[in-house]
Amino acid sequence: MKVGEFERRVYELGTAALSQAVTQSTFLDPGLEHKALLCLTSAVQAAELITKAAIIAVDPLKVFTQPSAVTDQNGIFDPNLINSKSNTIQASKIPNIYEQLTGKNFPNEGLFQKCLTVRNQLQHLYYDPSEDYQTLGLQLCFQVTDGILFSNFNDHSVYYHEDISIGTPDYIVGALARRGIKFNVPKGMELRELGVDGVCEGSSKSYKNWLIAEMNS
Repeated sequence: MKVGEFERRVYELGTAALSQAVTQSTFLDPGLEHKALLCLTSAVQAAELITKAAIIAVDPLKVFTQPSAVTDQNGIFDPNLINSKSNTIQASKIPNIYEQLTGKNFPNEGLFQKCLTVRNQLQHLYYDPSEDYQTLGLQLCFQVTDGILFSNFNDHSVYYHEDISIGTPDYIVGALARRGIKFNVPKGMELRELGVDGVCEGSSKSYKNWLIAEMNS
């Protein structure tokens, strides 16, 4: 496996997790209430992997805790040396390494660190009934990961979901609008099913005006 293939694989794993996270954070059908808990785990995984892909594009050795274990005799990174014992950096350190390598700001680091904490609480069996995990999942996907996607890969979180019946991202934008979560609006984005009025039902007037302006820019 070549270095470019390794970066692409990490990116594709990240966007797969993002599709899962956006779907779980947006939709909540009867009998699928567990998605509200799983969404944050998926969202954190997506943020980690996509940011690591951006780091790998600059220096793949920076994502490993023991770079020497994945380098050849000439000190060059070799993805074929990665094995089951290879460890990558702690998630909490990702924003600092990302900024150092790319020279770009890591978007909303405070939110990212909060989501790490809440994700760890869930994994260690603590559930807070007062926490809105779906809103937190959407915030992470669109106020953190979306910025990394757009800045480094010219891509957008709003196009990632698991429902193949959705032609345009109307319901995802609607979920964001109701919560007042702004995002990077893709050029030419269409809302063919609900339209701007439909997706902005229940949102503030200022959010609707912002969305219209972004879609027309």
